[in-house]
Amino acid sequence: QGKSTMAAAAVLMLRRWLPLLFVCSTDALHVGWSSTYVHTIRSVSSLARQALRHRREVGVCLENRSSRLHQRRAGLPRAALEATELSSAASAIVNSISSAANGAAMRTTAVWRGYQTGSIEDAAIRLVKLCDECDETDAKIAELSKSSAEPEQLTLAKQQRDALASERWWLLASLLRRDHDMYLQSASFLKDRIPREELPSILGVPLPTKLAAEHETASIGATGGDEDLVPACALPEVAYSENLLDKFLLFVFRGLVQRQIGFKSALSGFDGLVEEGRYYMLRATEQQQHAMVYNALAGLLTPAMPLVYKPFMSGVLGNRTFGPWFYAPLATAVVTPPFFNFLVGPSRPNLRRDGMPGGLVVEKCRFLQQSQCKGICMHMCKLPAQQFFQ
Repeated sequence: QGKSTMAAAAVLMLRRWLPLLFVCSTDALHVGWSSTYVHTIRSVSSLARQALRHRREVGVCLENRSSRLHQRRAGLPRAALEATELSSAASAIVNSISSAANGAAMRTTAVWRGYQTGSIEDAAIRLVKLCDECDETDAKIAELSKSSAEPEQLTLAKQQRDALASERWWLLASLLRRDHDMYLQSASFLKDRIPREELPSILGVPLPTKLAAEHETASIGATGGDEDLVPACALPEVAYSENLLDKFLLFVFRGLVQRQIGFKSALSGFDGLVEEGRYYMLRATEQQQHAMVYNALAGLLTPAMPLVYKPFMSGVLGNRTFGPWFYAPLATAVVTPPFFNFLVGPSRPNLRRDGMPGGLVVEKCRFLQQSQCKGICMHMCKLPAQQFFQ
């Protein structure tokens, strides 16, 4: 019975995943493998999370000895009892895999449909309809959450919402690549209905009405009406958290900065790095600040990094330059979130102005927020980092 159940589960997985893999591979041929990165990872991670959750539930079921003893007292043989428990556990696993695979298949089909729709003339009309469907599904999810509905109904509604969001994202991505002006007009018109984090690219798209009003008020208050001053950021303060990798990289980077400037702050963590930056900014020229950060980045990335970066990213081979290679912007956008989170804060990959992968959205720069100084941001982060990676 256990073998037959596992065989059924394997057949079910093949039925669900073969169409998924086929559509993903076909999409990769048309769009480019790199463009499927974010949404494919989301689908796989969703499947893994649901499978692990049901696995824990199955473990609790198998370890429920009180129920086992109760059934033994009822006269059930031990072999029959174990077979019943295994069958129940296998059914739970199969149902979990089926639900998660169904959601992944729905999203993948939506990805393909959205990309195809973005290349037709009526893409803007379909985009508005998708926004309406997303709003209706959100209302349905809220209603199911408040009522005593079955968990399967709520899960299905959330999967439908994810599929609609994926279709809308890929429709916009296809429209961005086909007609940039039409993308800006559509995204600007729906700026209050599509969350900015669900846009393929935010370059040129105005802020939502509410956030724009807050930004204008904060800018006038910060500059005192002086148009020559750079407006202050109106985004709310962000509470940053550090993982073990962030703490390690911050420790190493601070050590490199301290050796460059000859000063060590008594403060710990990121506050100490900011104080060391202020100390050096008041005593060094702009060129010296750029050189200090350049050398610190070179030490952080080790001497081996230029040997790898120049030929495989910049396309520099000897005295000849063939790049940068087509995958260089995407590779940079994927590497930045985990390895530079300690310095700039949370970020996510996005599309560039031309609709190709390789953009990066920093939610709110940690170094700028902590330092409260645009001069430090410009001369001890932005410009020297650009010079280093060029």
